[in-house]
Amino acid sequence: MFFHLSESSSFGVAEFFRIVRFVMVGGLATLTDLAVSFLLVSVAGSEATAGCLSLLGFSEAAVVRHFEEFVTVLAFLAAFGVSYYGHTVVTFHAARSSAILLKMLLVSLAAMLLRVVFVYVIKLVWGWGESGAPVYEINSGLLEISFSASYIPLLTSMVLVTAVSYLLFKHWVFRS
Repeated sequence: MFFHLSESSSFGVAEFFRIVRFVMVGGLATLTDLAVSFLLVSVAGSEATAGCLSLLGFSEAAVVRHFEEFVTVLAFLAAFGVSYYGHTVVTFHAARSSAILLKMLLVSLAAMLLRVVFVYVIKLVWGWGESGAPVYEINSGLLEISFSASYIPLLTSMVLVTAVSYLLFKHWVFRS
């Protein structure tokens, strides 16, 4: 057999279920991130989001120009709340402490910054300027799809940063 799940092995049943819980909590945090991103991009749009953020002192023009970056930050913050609670209570059964909160906050802020940088670089490489992301349409007669290219840098950066975050959570934040 490829591997054997037993209490005596280094990869026991308890560790298997911890990984399952990690994936489930991470999935819920990712769904939160995606839901907030979808709501801001497809439902609210850049103008409505800029209007709301202008109440907090942000320039509407800056929000529209850097819409995907703002979406990334807002979605990531919502997902952090889910991630902190889920990984502390559900995944690792750790006592909530200021040390864990600080480590998770540092990893999450670094990951958020990394995501914003990835989004910016992807937009720069693809030549998206002041006009923003293009809208792509696919029409094959049977299938008609229209989507904003804003999703491409958002999803790409999410995948890359998730891999980095997993390694830091496992080896630093919740090190056994």
